[in-house]
Amino acid sequence: MIYIAIIFLFFAILAITPPLLVVLSDFEGGFFEKIEEFISVYDGTLIALGTLFLVSLLAILTTHLSNVAADRRERSNRRIQAELKLSDFRQLWINELRIDLAVYMAEVRFRKNREDLSRLEEVSTRIFLRLNQNEEDAFKLGGMIAKLVRVVRAENYDEEDEIVSEILRLSRVVLKKEWERLKSDLRTAQVDNSELT
Repeated sequence: MIYIAIIFLFFAILAITPPLLVVLSDFEGGFFEKIEEFISVYDGTLIALGTLFLVSLLAILTTHLSNVAADRRERSNRRIQAELKLSDFRQLWINELRIDLAVYMAEVRFRKNREDLSRLEEVSTRIFLRLNQNEEDAFKLGGMIAKLVRVVRAENYDEEDEIVSEILRLSRVVLKKEWERLKSDLRTAQVDNSELT
């Protein structure tokens, strides 16, 4: 937009130069005396033309600045919307992980026979797939869940209670970290949104 204004100004000066030279030739004296006499004769017209060019230039500049600000707001709004959508997905992920952990613990506690192990393995697999194995606590939680499946298969009830306690502890840690990350994302989106207004 600003480039169009510069081109417009260039062509306006280019278009006005030949008539200006013709009018200057009607005056006597050197070049500077001709310009001085031209200005004194046509001062009202020059002021009107100068005002016209200045107002036009200011309108183009204002439009350009408004467009830049609108583009900036739009980009920021899209980023905020993406953060909020990601937060929705994270909240859903947290809720589903919490449900699967609860189902898993219930399956461990209330299983009646070896056939119940297939359900336990299904839920443990869903938990594994939700955990980020690059995070230390999530990695430990996954390891303890795998260990508990092995202990349950072996029907080693003595070790089971200790592992269940550790799984509960690690589950709380992982869920708390994810909850804090979700709150942080929402605060960031809220701060970004308040900066727009």
